Amino acid sequence: MARAKQAIHATSNFTFNNSPKQGEKFVNQMSTIVLRAYNAEAENCAKTEAANLATATSRLTKAKAQIERHGTMIKPARR
Repeated sequence: MARAKQAIHATSNFTFNNSPKQGEKFVNQMSTIVLRAYNAEAENCAKTEAANLATATSRLTKAKAQIERHGTMIKPARR
């Protein structure tokens, strides 16, 4: 999914320093960082013992919510 650019939903209409090309680069880099953060949390949860499965699931859900919340800063530019 990551290689097919389907793992993250990101804006495609973002400018950075008044440059759409720089905006695209910024969004791509931030998407990579966010995906790595989520994958690291998921890998930590995968190593969890069965007795702690509920806690691990809760942590992963919270991580997803935090990533989504922090990602709202990058919104499409207004026309």
